[in-house]
Amino acid sequence: VKDKTGRKTLLHYLASLVEAKVPGMRHQLDKELPTLASASSVSHQALSTEVSAMRKGLTDLQKTMDMIPEGSANSFIDSMASFHEKVTEELEQITCSIEEMRQLVSKAGSYLGEVAETLDVEEFMGSMHSFVSSFSRALEENEREKARSLEVAKRPPKGQRRIQLQVGWRAQPNDRPVHLPLCPGASRIDLTQTDPG
Repeated sequence: VKDKTGRKTLLHYLASLVEAKVPGMRHQLDKELPTLASASSVSHQALSTEVSAMRKGLTDLQKTMDMIPEGSANSFIDSMASFHEKVTEELEQITCSIEEMRQLVSKAGSYLGEVAETLDVEEFMGSMHSFVSSFSRALEENEREKARSLEVAKRPPKGQRRIQLQVGWRAQPNDRPVHLPLCPGASRIDLTQTDPG
């Protein structure tokens, strides 16, 4: 949906309302959602598959270590046991992080009106990234439009220009304006007459 000029959308209007209520919103978005772009590009299904494969590999390693008889190759079992313990802890942390991420996405989706049971993490993150990018772009475009409007407002009205002629002299505070008509019915050009003395 665009306005009658065809340049502003509903998102531009929303961005201007938000910017009026919360100045500096664009910088806040960057500060509060720094990893949104990278999170939206992660395949969460592939991540779950990799975690499952790592868990299976750790189970196989434990079975292999259990099959080695006591007393033989102790250094191998000791180093593998240490490795197994360390990787198991890290895998548990990753699993907890993934579960926490899913719960947070489910909460955010429910807050935004999505059905939590059918919410796809990748689709949600992609939609969020797309919205935040579009919203930031709308904020920037609003800022540029505001700056352009201020610049246009500073210009003299169309058909009237203020020209200052100087031939070797600088304009002084006591200079008086001279009005010269261009032709009948045309607007005037204001010139500043500078007295050399």
